[in-house]
Amino acid sequence: MKQLLLLLLLLPLSLWGAKKPHQAVVNLISYKADGTILASGYGFLLSAEGKTVVPYTLLSGAVRAEVIDAKGKRYPVSRIVGASSTYDLAVVTLVAKKPKFDFFAVATDSVAIDETLHLYTYTTSKKAKPTVVTTKAVTPYAGFHYYETTAPNTLLSFGCPLLNAAGQVVGMVQRNVADSATTSCAIDARFIDRLKITAASTFNSDLRKIRIPKQLPAGEEQALSYVLMLDVADSLLTHTAYQDFNKAYPKNPEGYLNLANFFTAYENYDQAQEYMNQAFDVSEKKDEVHYAFSKLLYTFAKSGVPTYADWNAKKAIDEAKAAYALNPMPLYLQHMALCYYLDGDFQKALEGFEAVGNTDFGTAETFYRASKCVEAMGGDTLRRIALLDSTIVRLPKPISPRSAGYVMERANLYYELGEYRKAVADYNIYAEVIGAQNLTAQFYALRSQVELAARMYQQALDDMHFALSRKPRNYLYSQECARIYLVVGQYENAVTYAQKSLDLKSDNSEAHRLIGLALQKLGREAEAQEHLKLVE
Repeated sequence: MKQLLLLLLLLPLSLWGAKKPHQAVVNLISYKADGTILASGYGFLLSAEGKTVVPYTLLSGAVRAEVIDAKGKRYPVSRIVGASSTYDLAVVTLVAKKPKFDFFAVATDSVAIDETLHLYTYTTSKKAKPTVVTTKAVTPYAGFHYYETTAPNTLLSFGCPLLNAAGQVVGMVQRNVADSATTSCAIDARFIDRLKITAASTFNSDLRKIRIPKQLPAGEEQALSYVLMLDVADSLLTHTAYQDFNKAYPKNPEGYLNLANFFTAYENYDQAQEYMNQAFDVSEKKDEVHYAFSKLLYTFAKSGVPTYADWNAKKAIDEAKAAYALNPMPLYLQHMALCYYLDGDFQKALEGFEAVGNTDFGTAETFYRASKCVEAMGGDTLRRIALLDSTIVRLPKPISPRSAGYVMERANLYYELGEYRKAVADYNIYAEVIGAQNLTAQFYALRSQVELAARMYQQALDDMHFALSRKPRNYLYSQECARIYLVVGQYENAVTYAQKSLDLKSDNSEAHRLIGLALQKLGREAEAQEHLKLVE
């Protein structure tokens, strides 16, 4: 065994993945937003260009980080390539003018029990030597392995590489959390290749906790999907990603359009216009850029911010017209109708929505928008109901709570027309869609009024009692119960609930009136007059 160890130590450096292995081990320091140090630890280089792997825990919560190599030189962390709290691994790239780092290659094979390995820790010494360790246990883990080794269970070891006889890294040393542990653990280095940024990485909670810019996913389509899903409110990271996309794919107008929208959101309109112009310059499909510009202008005009140059609803209409002239798509026509509506030209907006409604592109939203145009022009209620019918029939079934408002609006229009039972039917649909647990006292009170108008007395009473159960101190609900009881001839109940209303609001003239009328029906004229004389 001693002879084997001696042989390994005497192996020529040319057999190792790095010419000077210790120089491929680095110190990483991460920082908080206030500039103070967040964490410090170790990692190692994986490419001559500066790709580096470090423990994830060093970067979680960091806004910036830097790497110090074995020569004491500092390199800012440029991008996060991938990260996983589960494996406690993160891969980063470095900023270097002429990168040419010593690095380790990742081994393709696993490690056996009792295999001899070399541990290199971070040092600035030119005479660094590895610590010879062995594997004590090999545990299958998520398709690869987790190791227990004789490497020291100390901070100086964590994040450092374990190398096989060929000088390839087989694992990263991690803390052994077992009580009184003297040996350390190591995560299989092959896990590193699993750490990649994809289009879905915008939702990755591990990556979100690192406030350092992320590397774009590989491939133009994936990269575009990624940037389109970024949170614009995260200004630094989003702006960096957009710039990265433009640099990688300078002929794709989407990058410039994203930046135009970004700078509009931050009220830098000169910059936004500049990027929009660049999008026009590089785009082969000018209609798409006209449409994108129209949408930006629409949002700008709708926001009500002070006018910039010719950015207004009329300019949005012109851009939508330009898009439609180049490519007469219903999508462009519908957007043009939205712009007309914003500009107050409800007739042209209506014509646009109705034209789209006659195509396969027509959706529930199309017909709803048309109904709002009719409303804005003071159009008849029957036409609005017809358009709402077309809206509701096109909703995905079952109707979702988000779309329940369409049904409620039609119910209110039926009520206006005196079509009380149709209104009740829509209120019932609304209640079913929303769910009983989400219905308010106000809803029950409203439906009760319509049911009363429809002479659905029991339903009206039931709904008012529901309303009262949710808001027992609302004097109007008790008052309304009294009124319904009076209508159906239950005079004792009418007195009871009107009195409850009085108890809650002593100067309630309407409650006195209801009590007086109910007492008259009961033949208690003297008592009735005592209340009726208090009616204003």
